[in-house]
Amino acid sequence: MRLARTATVAAIVATGAVASGCGGGGSPAPPANASPGLKVFDKANCGSCHTLAAAHATGTVGKNLNGLRLDQATVEHWVRTGGGGMPVFTDQLTDAEIASVAEFVARSSQ
Repeated sequence: MRLARTATVAAIVATGAVASGCGGGGSPAPPANASPGLKVFDKANCGSCHTLAAAHATGTVGKNLNGLRLDQATVEHWVRTGGGGMPVFTDQLTDAEIASVAEFVARSSQ
């Protein structure tokens, strides 16, 4: 099961973003009372590449994250290591922010 999820995420990254803030959609600014993970999703400009309904994100360069049933550890791994066109975010986000956005994406991708 974990291997299948890792392969799915690898496919997402391989067909995904070429750089942070890569364009092709986006998401509106989150409301002041938004969850910390949604705020980080916005800060890192994830919605410019990825579609995710919970963030009102409509990026088209990366994969649509809706329904992928990702787990937090897998999302955190890709945010930290990048690959296949997805940039590494460890120089832009703190460890707490990475954990927060990974939890948000995992929860929202169910």
